[in-house]
Amino acid sequence: MSSHPVLDLLPAEATHREVGRLLREQGWTPCGEGDWAIALAAPGAEVVARVSPFDPVGPYTARLYREAAGTGLVPRLLAHRRLAGGGDLQILERLTEVPASDAAAFHRRLAVASAASAGAERPQHRQAPTDPGAGPDPGTDPAHGRAPDPAALAELARAVARIHAEARRELPWCGPLDDNPANVMRTASGTPVLIDPYFAGGPDLYATAEHDPDQLVARIPEPERRYMTEIPLAGSGPWSAVDRAALREKIARADARRAADGNGAAAPGAPRHGLEESSSAHPTRRTP
Repeated sequence: MSSHPVLDLLPAEATHREVGRLLREQGWTPCGEGDWAIALAAPGAEVVARVSPFDPVGPYTARLYREAAGTGLVPRLLAHRRLAGGGDLQILERLTEVPASDAAAFHRRLAVASAASAGAERPQHRQAPTDPGAGPDPGTDPAHGRAPDPAALAELARAVARIHAEARRELPWCGPLDDNPANVMRTASGTPVLIDPYFAGGPDLYATAEHDPDQLVARIPEPERRYMTEIPLAGSGPWSAVDRAALREKIARADARRAADGNGAAAPGAPRHGLEESSSAHPTRRTP
């Protein structure tokens, strides 16, 4: 995978805070904000940085972008780096939104390809919203009058399912595939691409943090959830500073209890990559 010069400027233990500060100093400007991350656009280049304080599924998404790059149906990933405290940095080509009907058609085509993949089980999906404006032919790209290459769709479907299965085995709070229309965008050349199909099970994760923090700290190492209360939650919020602080205090007390019991390490089955986010039972999605 190619890299990006901005990574050379980051300290070894950079957090999302250092990344955001550095990018702004280098002239990158805010261009989006979601529940789990913010996006910053590079000056004079069609490149965007997605910066998350806490994103357990970030490594799986980056892996999908690498492994499915040959399909042309995922964004071009220029660089990926895990950040100290459980954060995630992805540097990607800049994308634009597509109409909801186009996105729904793409998701239908991908679902058909997934079901048709020889010997493959159909992956678990979050139910797609009904789109009354979508045309009857799910194989036609409304913007271009043609469908993506069936072989490319089949390859993408296999990669999505394979990596999702691993995420569900390895992460204690991993949701189904996210086929929200916002998860399809378009490249500068007009090609629709799939973004962020994986997401942490935010409602369950944060409900556990709120009501059973001892389970949370036992299953996710502290270095991979340090900033879970700092996600933007721009879509599902607001999440007040008071509620964020209260959740941090609950988790800190649970960490102290675990340390006093001599159980400083995460329990078996804890995720290898990172964690979730948020406060009092806020549902969360993966945007941008």
